[in-house]
Amino acid sequence: MAIKPSLLLCFLLVASLSVSLSSAYIRSGGSALFTIVSGNNRESYNLERDDVLRIPAGATAYAANRDNNQNLRIVKLVVPVSNPGKFQDFFPGGQQNPRSYYHGFSRQTLEAAFNSPYPAIVRALLGQQSEQQEGQSQSQTQALVRATRDQIRQLRQNARSSQEVGQSRSGPFNLRNFQNPISNNYGRFWEAHPNQVPQLQDLDVSVILMVLNQGSLFLPHKNSKTWVVAYVSEGSGLFEIATPRREQGQEEQEEQEQTYGEIQGLSAQLNQGDVFVVPPGYPFALTASNNNNLHVVGFDINIQDNQRSFLAGERDNVIAQIDSVAKELTFSGSNQQVESLLRNQRQSYFASAQPQQQEQQQGGESGYAFA
Repeated sequence: MAIKPSLLLCFLLVASLSVSLSSAYIRSGGSALFTIVSGNNRESYNLERDDVLRIPAGATAYAANRDNNQNLRIVKLVVPVSNPGKFQDFFPGGQQNPRSYYHGFSRQTLEAAFNSPYPAIVRALLGQQSEQQEGQSQSQTQALVRATRDQIRQLRQNARSSQEVGQSRSGPFNLRNFQNPISNNYGRFWEAHPNQVPQLQDLDVSVILMVLNQGSLFLPHKNSKTWVVAYVSEGSGLFEIATPRREQGQEEQEEQEQTYGEIQGLSAQLNQGDVFVVPPGYPFALTASNNNNLHVVGFDINIQDNQRSFLAGERDNVIAQIDSVAKELTFSGSNQQVESLLRNQRQSYFASAQPQQQEQQQGGESGYAFA
């Protein structure tokens, strides 16, 4: 989601019989102002780079880009709690797209609810819809409206930052306060885990941030339980994944007809704005281009009791834990050959994408070149 400078996004998340939403936001560009109204409580927050904010189910929320020059980019995860896989935003204001939820009630109900004549309700809440508006494409949204600098200033009154909120159960937090031990000179990894952050405890979701230095490789690895949903916020690179081979148009096989060892490699070039998804158990790797660092933000879903296992590297290498006899029975080479190969990689988690230069190029000054 992108909001241009000085635009206000108004939206409502409503708990109902059909859908309820929980959302997390990563401010990956611009400067954000978020306000959450829940019951009789209203909280406003100034969000900075790599801040995360959870909006609880049933809350009314609105956001504004308070930067005059830079677009605001937001990464949003929606977790439906009553209708899996489907969600719906409800808006209090709007005549066309979006259309106010007040349009869903009869004139008599609205007059009784507001104790006011219907024309006054139309003037205040519903507005008069012109013939031109009736013919507008549904793809044209009115959820974004322009706000003046003075209006943005008024909205910012009493807003707090993630630093001012601290370890609150409801306010924002910054991902860079949660650096993961797997970071090294080739890449850095931050992960806000439900065990560390109260806002995430009931979602079973961790929020991640990775910066992969140019010409560096995030070593092949896999997750035992977690779905990875990630967004490229800056830079470019290469995504590779090992997947079961399927012929084009092949139908799902029944369990008793499963085949083994049919693996193919898929790859895709990554650029700013791209999203990639990795299912549990699928080995994958990331490479930053030789031109710039690769910044990725995202969510690890179903994180509890997940095991992240690396397939290469000095530490946390699941292959290195296999005993000698099993290695000889599994791989084409001898156990000595396999062990020698594993020892060649002295880095862990992140490494140079050009192995012959790993020792000389700690900063990854040159790297993967795309054809």
